[in-house]
Amino acid sequence: MLGGLTSAAAGRRTQVPAPQTHFFIPMAEKSPRVKITGLWANETKDGVRYLSGGKSPRYSIWPNSFKEKGTDPTHVLYVEAPLKKDGDNNKVESKPF
Repeated sequence: MLGGLTSAAAGRRTQVPAPQTHFFIPMAEKSPRVKITGLWANETKDGVRYLSGGKSPRYSIWPNSFKEKGTDPTHVLYVEAPLKKDGDNNKVESKPF
């Protein structure tokens, strides 16, 4: 049945709702996208604009300041290793994920 399955419960047929597919977002091409996190626009004190978001792990997208050729990417996506709180000192854990 389109839109869901039917189930025989206590001798009567009831419609079971179709599973939610919010995890995959269909595209015009036939390959799905997976939403990882939301990103927020930020700006450094020096005026460099970047995007960041996520809690664990954190993601950030920065302009590629190492770009040498026109074919190099304009931006770079970084996955930041979680910080391990050890008293007042923050240390990067050895395993980023």
